Amino acid sequence: MKKLICVLSVLIASGCATIMNDASKSVQINSNVPQANYSIKNKVGSVVQNGVTPSAVNLKVSSGPYSGEKFLIDFTKEGYQPSTAVLDSEISGWWFGNLLLFGGILGFAVIDPISGKMWTLPDSVNGQLSQ
Repeated sequence: MKKLICVLSVLIASGCATIMNDASKSVQINSNVPQANYSIKNKVGSVVQNGVTPSAVNLKVSSGPYSGEKFLIDFTKEGYQPSTAVLDSEISGWWFGNLLLFGGILGFAVIDPISGKMWTLPDSVNGQLSQ
């Protein structure tokens, strides 16, 4: 009985998305031209990652309580026109699980938004360079 009470307490004190999501997500960075350089900037303009396509990077899904993150990804390669892609966070479907599964109104309105785990990012982004 004590174990059941402990498990129920954890579920009630947590949000659904907080349990199911991470604070960061692995995103695949691709381009139509192999070996393109990329630079990722967050919504305040700070460079958070540089690399060469194809590549996988871990990016924060939230920029703070109640605020999803947004990234601009600049793609460059010699002989091609530079391009920019937008990678914008979106609300996780698990956030709505609070209303149906566990977490309730507290998880929906407070815990998941403050933890930032109500947000997720797309699995991949593709840069399109042209000559």
